Formats: sequence, structure tokens, C-alpha cells
Amino acid sequence: MASAEPHGSSDSARDRILASAGALFGQRGFDAVSVADIAQASGTSTSLIYYHFADKQSLFETAVLEAADLMEAVASDALAEPGSPAERLIAFARAYSELLGSHPDTMRVLILSVASLEGRLPQQVLERASAIVDALASAIADGIAAGAFRPVDPRQAAAAFFAMTNAPITARALSVVGGFAESLPADVGERMADLFLRGIRA
Repeated sequence: MASAEPHGSSDSARDRILASAGALFGQRGFDAVSVADIAQASGTSTSLIYYHFADKQSLFETAVLEAADLMEAVASDALAEPGSPAERLIAFARAYSELLGSHPDTMRVLILSVASLEGRLPQQVLERASAIVDALASAIADGIAAGAFRPVDPRQAAAAFFAMTNAPITARALSVVGGFAESLPADVGERMADLFLRGIRA
């Protein structure tokens, strides 16, 4: 096992390892990536990777959960911005789509993590997504109470809005249609929010 590095450089190495691992897992899938691949991409050594992580599975799980934590934090911060419920929903759509749209590997690794629906990891990622839907539902409920939105089920509306926001980002990340990723506008999140708000406004 590698000896411990100075605190600052050790943190930096761990961050580089996680960033490289997340990118490689997102691009190739879990099975096609080796620890040696991650070491080469991160400019570290396999021994340093094993100093920070027990094995490749542990590294994958950490990369996924940190990506999910970032996704939830961005959503929470956006929805906490001052403004009307509609403005908060637009802020969420903008920040969320900018984060995941500009980091397609992050989106791919999150999709990869829930693809098998086995073990605890998919549940943890889905719990983060559920927390985002709860926060969206709260904003929608505020809009209903203020008379700005129609009296719909806030949770169902939030789930629909989250799905609308995710659909183009997921398509971009997976490149499911040739050229589709390149054709998406930069403000796709705001466009999805506008479509949703047209339907829910009182």
C-alpha cells in the first residue's frame, strides 16, 4: 500500500482519481474500465488508487454517489433562490440542465448506476432523485397556494417536471439519436420549464 501523501496533495489526487474514474465509467461502462486505465487517466498509480479506495467497485460507487450528491445540491440551491415559485422552477431547470448537460459523463454514470437495479447503489441514487422531486413539489405547492398554479397534485406535477427536464439531458448524454445532442439548444432546461409552466399556470 502506498504511504500517505501530504494532506493537500492527497486530496488533490483523490479528486483526480474520482474525476477520471467517473469520466471513464461514463464513456465505457464499468466492466470495460480497469484500475490501470483510471491510474493512467488521472496521472496517478494503481497503488495510490488502492490507498484511497478498496477496489474498483468502491471507486465506482463513490463516483456515482458524489455525482448524485452534486446533482441534489445544485437542485436544492436553485430552488432556494429568491423569487416566485415559477422563477424558482426556472432556476432549477436552468442550473440542473447546465450541470448535467455540460457534464454528460456524470449523467451517463448515474444512468449506469441504476441500469441493473441491483444492490443498494441504485436505491441511493433514486433516493437523491426523489428528494429533488420533493423539493420541486414544495415549490409547486407554494405556487398553488399563491393562486399562480392550477390546483394539481404537487407531487405528480413535480415528477412530470423532473422527467421533462431529464429527458433531453439523458438523450444528450446517451446520444440515442444521431446528431440529437448537437441540435439541443443551450437553454433547453429553461425551454422545458416554459412548456411545463404553460400547462400548470392558473
